[in-house]
Amino acid sequence: GALWGWYLVGSGVERLVIEFARHNDRVFVGLTIAQIASVAVALVGVGWLLWIYRGPRSAPPRTV
Repeated sequence: GALWGWYLVGSGVERLVIEFARHNDRVFVGLTIAQIASVAVALVGVGWLLWIYRGPRSAPPRTV
């Protein structure tokens, strides 16, 4: 699971950097659609990694 998260972060950042070399129309806060999608993919990857490494902590089992 962690490898998938790292892949998402890496591919999102890499795509964001490449998109700065291209000349597409800016649509939101100076970013293109592809750059916004890249940021979204990277954020999903970060969220995935946080979930994997910190994860939801389950409550300790109740003793009866």
